[in-house]
Amino acid sequence: MLVLPGLYKDDIYKLVKQEIEQNIEAKVELGDLQISFFKNFPKPSITINDFIISGIDHFEGTELVHIGEAVAQINILSLFNIEEGISITKIGLEDTDIDIRVLKDGKTNYDIVSTSIPSEKYDEEAIEESTLNLELKALSIKNINVKYKDEESAIYANIKNLNTNGFIKIKGNEYLVESISSIEAFSLEYGDITYLNNSKIEASINCLADLG
Repeated sequence: MLVLPGLYKDDIYKLVKQEIEQNIEAKVELGDLQISFFKNFPKPSITINDFIISGIDHFEGTELVHIGEAVAQINILSLFNIEEGISITKIGLEDTDIDIRVLKDGKTNYDIVSTSIPSEKYDEEAIEESTLNLELKALSIKNINVKYKDEESAIYANIKNLNTNGFIKIKGNEYLVESISSIEAFSLEYGDITYLNNSKIEASINCLADLG
């Protein structure tokens, strides 16, 4: 058991890539997959580098997402006591470019979920009775760049260097969100009007909401 993560790294890599490709209609590139299981036990982590989703057909050659690094770390002991809540130690996203496109005919490059995925039948009563208890102790987002080009509505937006550090806790219908965010430059155009031009934005959120 002690050698499983390293021994089967290539198999896990192939499985992850295969599952992604089967569920989306786009090109997928996965640079590297790192698994650290025992170093930080009981909080193993998985890191993905250079993860790219590129368009096909009308969006051939356009990268929808290019993630430099994504990391997730979870306290696996919390999985044995779901009622108390799942504890996610960290989710991080770094050096990521997102390019969202909408053509004049309404076609979008983000509508990539495969139509061959079978629809699931859910027990509505079970969903209503179920509760989600989850704690994300650290959300770290660094250097995220977003481009939005909507030719149908003539809306154009550009976000340069988005950074966020935060904390999220969900207990049933209660949601606690704390975060501090900054954007180095934010531009927004609608038609011939420029509403924002390389504006610097800083914001903080401290919110407790009951959505029950």
